[in-house]
Amino acid sequence: LSTGSLTMTFLLLDHMAREFPVDTDRVYVLGHSGGGFGSWNAIWTDPERFAAAIPSAGGLPPWKDPAKFKDVPVWSFHGTDDPIVPFGFSQQIFDRLKEVEGNMKLTALDGVRHGSSRQAFRYTGDDAEKGWQTYNASDRCDTTENSWDWLFRQKRSR
Repeated sequence: LSTGSLTMTFLLLDHMAREFPVDTDRVYVLGHSGGGFGSWNAIWTDPERFAAAIPSAGGLPPWKDPAKFKDVPVWSFHGTDDPIVPFGFSQQIFDRLKEVEGNMKLTALDGVRHGSSRQAFRYTGDDAEKGWQTYNASDRCDTTENSWDWLFRQKRSR
């Protein structure tokens, strides 16, 4: 048994679901920067566990194919001027999921550097004047414009 932090997190979630009234069809993962990478990795590792994800300024190693989690609703946010984690990291995941008609939205935030979580966790819709635009990988995407409303509308299907 691995003792890595993701394995331990999954074990903790399983324990809590046994001990408390947890709606396991509404388990979400959110994270920014390193946490964005962690969010992508979590849904890649166990896509059946999650109802949705909101990673911001994250990425996924190129040897991990995002098609594995194409059915998990994901809304990714990334600043196009991010000097720490290049916007291209999110764009590559989006492009791959678009090829397989995945359930991913990508919001490109022009003029935003590494602080895209500030927008992600209070997003209420695109703003053409600022150059903030959301793209859908397929017609499967929920087009709700408010990030919290979108997140809580997601429920894992079995």
